Amino acid sequence: MNFSAWAGGLPEYMATTGIAPVAYDIFVGLPLDLNDMYWLAEILPQIAKVKAVLVVTLEPSGGLPAVTSASVLQLATVMRAYEMQGVSFLVRFAHEMNGAWYPWGQQPAAYVAAFRMVASIIHNNTCGAQMLWAPNNGYGYPWPFYAHAPTMIRNQQLLAAKPGTANYVAMDTNGDSVVDNLDDPYEPYYPGDASVDWVGMSVYHVGGADPRSPNVYDVNTSPGLREFSSLFSGGAHDFYGPYAAARNKPMSITETAALWNPAPDSRASAPSELQVKSLWWEQVLNAGSDTTNALSLATHFPLIKMTHWFDYMKARPTGADGWSSPNIGTAKAKPLSELEEHMCRSVNASK
Repeated sequence: MNFSAWAGGLPEYMATTGIAPVAYDIFVGLPLDLNDMYWLAEILPQIAKVKAVLVVTLEPSGGLPAVTSASVLQLATVMRAYEMQGVSFLVRFAHEMNGAWYPWGQQPAAYVAAFRMVASIIHNNTCGAQMLWAPNNGYGYPWPFYAHAPTMIRNQQLLAAKPGTANYVAMDTNGDSVVDNLDDPYEPYYPGDASVDWVGMSVYHVGGADPRSPNVYDVNTSPGLREFSSLFSGGAHDFYGPYAAARNKPMSITETAALWNPAPDSRASAPSELQVKSLWWEQVLNAGSDTTNALSLATHFPLIKMTHWFDYMKARPTGADGWSSPNIGTAKAKPLSELEEHMCRSVNASK
């Protein structure tokens, strides 16, 4: 559950969906500001009541140099107080660091140093909080023209590592003097086994290319067969094998959803929102047997222990894109009932 999508917090979510998740996700800045402290004070008592896991995504929007030991210790102190009340914490620091859409992106050496510093303080000043390392899935790396909106295009051009810089050299893992999709999208950013307790990844069905806006992928398309698992396993840049299985580390799908653009689509073959999203959650939550559409997570990827659905709407040049579950926020209807059924199957199969 993502708290930002639910103004009424956990009670509203449970009343609307009939689901009681075991893990919750929030985004806060680092250093914490007053709004972040208020946000934590609002949410943590709700989590304490149900003795659940809170994944705290730390966003150093001022850049990696703004991350100080004092700012991390402040957070650790808050976390320790709520650990005593039954809250378990995972700290996802500076997520999707292999992309260029955040101020902390594509800076391998500085990122690794900052992650290690954060991990050391969290490990030594909490009762048992753990660190979660979570890049974006490498499809399209290094995303030279990635764009969610015009400002994102400009930000990407400003933030991407430039040829000749130390960051660019570090990202050139095959040594051919060019950073492209032949380079490893994960290895330069890995902080090391001592600092990483969990590994994770953002894995989305992003839709098709929009002919009206180059490099914007917001045309409604159905997920491909077994598309979900293909984005983090196998292929030239396998993630599950080397980072979860080989290191015996639990893995989280830290963000996932299937894009739905609510703008009118006149194509006769255009899928419905429910078709798009149900095909995706069949893949994301399949802990049973292999199907034509989805590999069994329990069989093939047993170290995947947690999944977070990205329950948001986002704006793009061609309209608003919906990542949320169908009918979320309204009366509980068929889509939510169907999602519940898949979640129950997943939980029961994994026991």
